[in-house]
Amino acid sequence: MRLVYGGGFRDVWAYVGLFVALVGIACFYGAVAQVSADAYGLHSRTLLRRRNVPWRDIADLRVYVQYGRNGEEIHRVSVALRGGRTRRLPLPTSMSVDDRPDFDAKLDTLRALHRRYGASESDYVPVITYRSAGRGSAVALSLCALLLAGAGLAAWFVPVAESKKQAWTSAVPCTTETPAAERGKCLTTLPAVIARTDVGTGKQSSWLYFADGRPLERLSVSQEGAQGFRPARFLESTDYNPNNFGTHIVLGDGPPAVTPHPGPGRFAAKRIPVERLTVKDVRRPRGSDGDTVPRSWHIAELDDAGNPVHLAAAPADLTRIIYALSSARTRANSPRL
Repeated sequence: MRLVYGGGFRDVWAYVGLFVALVGIACFYGAVAQVSADAYGLHSRTLLRRRNVPWRDIADLRVYVQYGRNGEEIHRVSVALRGGRTRRLPLPTSMSVDDRPDFDAKLDTLRALHRRYGASESDYVPVITYRSAGRGSAVALSLCALLLAGAGLAAWFVPVAESKKQAWTSAVPCTTETPAAERGKCLTTLPAVIARTDVGTGKQSSWLYFADGRPLERLSVSQEGAQGFRPARFLESTDYNPNNFGTHIVLGDGPPAVTPHPGPGRFAAKRIPVERLTVKDVRRPRGSDGDTVPRSWHIAELDDAGNPVHLAAAPADLTRIIYALSSARTRANSPRL
């Protein structure tokens, strides 16, 4: 807690203690590390692991050179296994030129035991550095292969995408005389019923889900596009919209009606009394309309036999609904012969 919240001279001792602890762990790790060899193989032990490798599984013993921050060379023993893998021994190590003779002597002893009880692949001591031939070549070759594959993929994909874009741009709608075999080359309109929408937040995708999975199960659209297809509803509870049960207005195949589902059909539909409705105004949503109405919609203010009623929908859908309600009202109020 003092390392986080403390201050002043006393905290210096806390940092000194932390430094001493880290140095102690490093020293303990070096003190515990051991490497030995006998007629059976090579044995190594560290603070966390023990390994025993038979001489027959060792292909060669090499010198692995690392470079410190100041450019000094650190020599370690690298064990090349016959399966192709390599392992570095914790000991012996050489940190400078002064202890290099002792390191070389211990390495010569290990190589002598390897030649006696195993089969060494080289008569000399291989030295592995970052400049050594073959070191890092696999990574470089893999990187080059990935770059070439990416370039080839781009060279193949860009013309294909451009040709598809030009095909969509130049395509014209199909006509009644277009043969069925050639309709794949022109634009075809398919009827679909949107069952529900899923409006994503932030960078999430928005989806349109179609009834009965036709012509496809769902379609990815923009957030504004998904909001435009939310349920074509009355904002007040009326006799044809009891308890705000209605989410859709059905047109065609009968008088306009309110339904609690996207269709198809008129199940549980309630007829809209168009003879009582009069359009007063069409406006944009306000704060008093609540958060259930998207800002991209429009609201029609209606008069229902003296009672104000509000109908909310996307602009294009609202225009179509108002036209259908007005036409039905004209037909309902016109005298019959």
